[in-house]
Amino acid sequence: MKNKASLISDSEWLVMKVIWEKKEAKSSEIAAKLSDSTKWSDKTIITLLNRLVNKGILATKKNNNDKRAYVYYPLVTEQECIEAETDSFLKKCFNGAVKDLLLNVIDKRRLTKSDIEELKSILDTMEEEEND
Repeated sequence: MKNKASLISDSEWLVMKVIWEKKEAKSSEIAAKLSDSTKWSDKTIITLLNRLVNKGILATKKNNNDKRAYVYYPLVTEQECIEAETDSFLKKCFNGAVKDLLLNVIDKRRLTKSDIEELKSILDTMEEEEND
């Protein structure tokens, strides 16, 4: 079965970024945060929130200060969504071959000396663990 975290659209991802940052938020807070970059109406925000609730990504609770308003909070962590997106991308674009993904990134992007050292350290650790 497909991981529910991999079902998030690009627009839903923007909404989730706000909620993960705030831990929980009202729709008005999300709209305020995204208004400059997206120009979405309040209705669009509500539609995206409802989709995320229906997908099991978000849940709601009544706002303590305003019983008519809902507060949205995540049921899935940002890391879970990142892992699901990475896995989906890896399968779709590279047939699951991690090496091919890494070679493509390294070939197309400039790595800093610090990046190279960190990658070497990770690979050395992985090699040591495999030899144990």
